[in-house]
Amino acid sequence: MKKYMLMAVLAVVLLLATNASAQIPDFTASGKATVSIEPASTPGLRPGDAFSVNVTVDPAGKGVSGAEVKIAFDAAVVECEDVSPGDLLGDSLLEKKKVIDNENGMVRYALYRRGSTPVPTEKGTFAVLSFKVKDDASEGTYYLRISSAKLTDENFAYISPIEIKNGTFTIVPVPANITFSDLRVEPTEGVAPLEIGVCAQVENNGGSAGEYNATLKINEEVVKFETGWLGVGENTTVCFNYTFTETGTYNVTIDGLPPVEVNVREKVVPTVSVEPASTPLCPGDVFSVNVTVDPAGRGVSAADVKIAFDAAVVECEDVSPGNLLGDRPLEGKKVIDNENGMVRYALARIGDTPVPTEKGTFAVLSFKVKDDASEGTYYLRISSAKLTDENFNYIIPIRTENGTFTIVIEEGLHITITTDKTEYTTGDIILANITIANPTEETKHVLFNWWVTVPSKGFYTAPLATTPMTLPPSYNKTFTYPITVGYWGADNFSAVFCVALTNQTTNKIISSDATFWNYEARGAREAGEKSIESIVSEIKRSLHH
Repeated sequence: MKKYMLMAVLAVVLLLATNASAQIPDFTASGKATVSIEPASTPGLRPGDAFSVNVTVDPAGKGVSGAEVKIAFDAAVVECEDVSPGDLLGDSLLEKKKVIDNENGMVRYALYRRGSTPVPTEKGTFAVLSFKVKDDASEGTYYLRISSAKLTDENFAYISPIEIKNGTFTIVPVPANITFSDLRVEPTEGVAPLEIGVCAQVENNGGSAGEYNATLKINEEVVKFETGWLGVGENTTVCFNYTFTETGTYNVTIDGLPPVEVNVREKVVPTVSVEPASTPLCPGDVFSVNVTVDPAGRGVSAADVKIAFDAAVVECEDVSPGNLLGDRPLEGKKVIDNENGMVRYALARIGDTPVPTEKGTFAVLSFKVKDDASEGTYYLRISSAKLTDENFNYIIPIRTENGTFTIVIEEGLHITITTDKTEYTTGDIILANITIANPTEETKHVLFNWWVTVPSKGFYTAPLATTPMTLPPSYNKTFTYPITVGYWGADNFSAVFCVALTNQTTNKIISSDATFWNYEARGAREAGEKSIESIVSEIKRSLHH
């Protein structure tokens, strides 16, 4: 009997236990609702920056029909510009309260849902708060505190408890802002070597002290730099000195300022030079050079010049005044030393000295190349040059420019002329054979000359042909020219055909030859005399046919 009663009691207990467990709420499914600031931390804000934070609600499985939140902030460093609804309470909602108190640092915002409340309500943004950091805000980390948060469920009952999670924002100082301005470059033109001064103002208009690095740039290349430190609002002037040693146009700047153009010219100094600077010659040639003076804007009252030359290849035949010092300068010294290869010449102006004196020839030197001169290039060196100005003071400095002459010996070229016989009369044909040869391995440029001389006519001489020729290596050719002998007068005469190859530049004879022939007058004497000029004209006509 007791056994049956015990079993009945256990059954009742189990039944009660089963019913009781059906009435226990599922706290793990609902949890604690949370109102938080997101993001939890906003770093790196600077004075003047704008930023926003969200007030986020996690209902933790509950329905949310309304919310009212108060947020405190430090009104000394930020101000709230606006607060607007998020997506927590749907698209259609009622704004119950909106208070932005930037004096006391408080925002109060209340919203309610229109229509039915979903259960559970999904986590979402209740409100978006827009802030701006004040321009004079101090650096540091500041809180956004949720001082009050109320939520109502789908039955408009307050949800409790609510966990609150505040946020922070951090203000960092405005960095240094280094700027450059007021670029000054002096001078901007001159002769080399030219020293310039380059300056610019450097200013820190940022929010923190900072270092500057001023760079001097020439044609975009950094050539100098200077560093320094400036506090907030401070400025200074940086300057560089730089020397240009070469002529040209340069762009000069500091940092990235628009560059200033600097023009550096060659220093203009009086010049004494040998002109022409180069002269090609052959042995036996006579040539002259000028000693030219460019005063470069100065007045020149006198000059004394010494010129050295190689006495083994040339000799100076004379030196005479040019036009530099007027029509009749006073000759102070004239020395021609062909043994040691030196000419010294000094002249002075008579009368007033024009300022500036125009560029002109101080002296003309006449030389002759020696017959045994060796091939090569030789200098005419100005070993000394002195100029005096209008006050008879020496002009310093003076630049000198020497000259050269080149001796070329033409070898190997030759020319010959023959006739088929030596006696001719009216009706005959003279066959003149001219052979020109270049046995060398180089192309030669020469001048071909052919002339006739009649000794019995007072050595009358007339050119028959003159033409430039280019003779390639191993050139060898004979030209035959038929000349018809007409009635050339009642008197017999002898004539000479002469040919020559000459240098195209100097006209020096490289090779020459001649052949003699006679004209015999036969019959027809009644035809009278014939001028030598007309005879030469007939010969020329025969050559051109």
